Amino acid sequence: PLATEATSLTPDSGPEAGGTAVSIHGKEFRPEATVVFGSDAVEIEEINKTRSKIIVTSPPGKGVVSVRVMGTDGSVAAANGGFTYVAPEPPDDRCCGEDGKNPSGIAFKSPDHPAKK
Repeated sequence: PLATEATSLTPDSGPEAGGTAVSIHGKEFRPEATVVFGSDAVEIEEINKTRSKIIVTSPPGKGVVSVRVMGTDGSVAAANGGFTYVAPEPPDDRCCGEDGKNPSGIAFKSPDHPAKK
């Protein structure tokens, strides 16, 4: 059989919580292969008819991890660049500024707001 190749991921990033549908592009993918994000194996959801694309769902993780397609014959194909987990934005706990507007710039309508007095 021809050697498996993994050339790219689409998308190549997603949230730390996981759950991103990821297409792995390459060639000679086989249904019995294993896909691994870092050290976490994931289920292959689909391989197209030409065996050039695998669809998987990213597991939870942090930072940048390698994504590998591992064949039952011991072959390993790594996608260029890996997968980058993106941390969630911290919540904006501020109520409002001295001008009576919230962080998005929308004015509060309450006549009792301290900035309105």
